[in-house]
Parts: sequence; C-alpha cells; structure tokens
Amino acid sequence: MESLIQSVGVQVKCLSPYSPNLFSIELCWSKIKVILGSEAAQTSNVLDEAITKALNAINDESALNCFHRCGLFLQPNR
Repeated sequence: MESLIQSVGVQVKCLSPYSPNLFSIELCWSKIKVILGSEAAQTSNVLDEAITKALNAINDESALNCFHRCGLFLQPNR
C-alpha cells in the first residue's frame, strides 16, 4: 500500500502510536484550554461565554498554524 501511495508523489510519514506534538487537534485543544483557564468562569453563563470565545479563537489561520507546527503543510481554499 505504501508503494502505491508513494507512486503518486506523496511522502508517507509514519507516526508513533501517540505523540501530541504531531497531532494538530492537540494544539487546538491546548489553545482552547488556555483560554478557558484564563476566564475562570464561576457561573454557567460565564462558562458558556468562555467556551464560545475559546472556540471562536480557532479560526482558519490558527488551524493552519496548528497543522504547520505538526509538519503538515496545507494550502487554504481561497
């Protein structure tokens, strides 16, 4: 299967079973957790606002940056 993938010019990158530095979702979750922690919500309304703020912080540019930090270089659709 690997040779078939490589035949079309794609480089196969084998990852360890779990390496948070190589999974872009971990970088996104990290950013979300930092924002939630800084808000220190004490009520459900404040928590709801903090979650909204944290999720809105993951825009197209920050998501692409997370992929780039993991070694995955994608081009945004424009």
